[in-house]
Amino acid sequence: AAWSVSMEEEETLLIDLSAFATDVDGDVLTWTVEPSGESIVAAAVSGQELLLSALLDAWGMDEMWWLNVSDGTTTYAKLLNVSIEPMPDQPTISNASATTPDASTLRIAWNWYDADGDSMDVEIQINGVASNGSRECSELGICTEIVGIAFEPGSFVNIDIIARDAEFPD
Repeated sequence: AAWSVSMEEEETLLIDLSAFATDVDGDVLTWTVEPSGESIVAAAVSGQELLLSALLDAWGMDEMWWLNVSDGTTTYAKLLNVSIEPMPDQPTISNASATTPDASTLRIAWNWYDADGDSMDVEIQINGVASNGSRECSELGICTEIVGIAFEPGSFVNIDIIARDAEFPD
């Protein structure tokens, strides 16, 4: 049999181990954890408390930690079952840049990533107006958009790259 814990993705729990076991003789219990393989949870024991931390962007079942308890005479080892529920992650935009290949063209480039694997929903706005440029994105999330623009000498161009996810309000 195993001890079971449920948590959310990227959550950290501090668990009172007295809920897991007691000693009928009243002996002080000593707790340890031992990994049994590659885990999506970090685990540590301090006194009578177990610290569990789900790793970034990891969810599912984890059965890679042995939770051991000893009364000084006998040691019991139980596999710790950790169920990690996925939580929505916001998409990220990185390595954004803008270049001007010529006097009437703006080339905007960015990298897109969504840990949940959702489809890309990105809007480019130039000076507050949605872009109607030509966009290409690779399977790796490397994107470029080419926009025709009339540059005015001495003026600034404001470029917004807006990433949306249906799990989050605008």
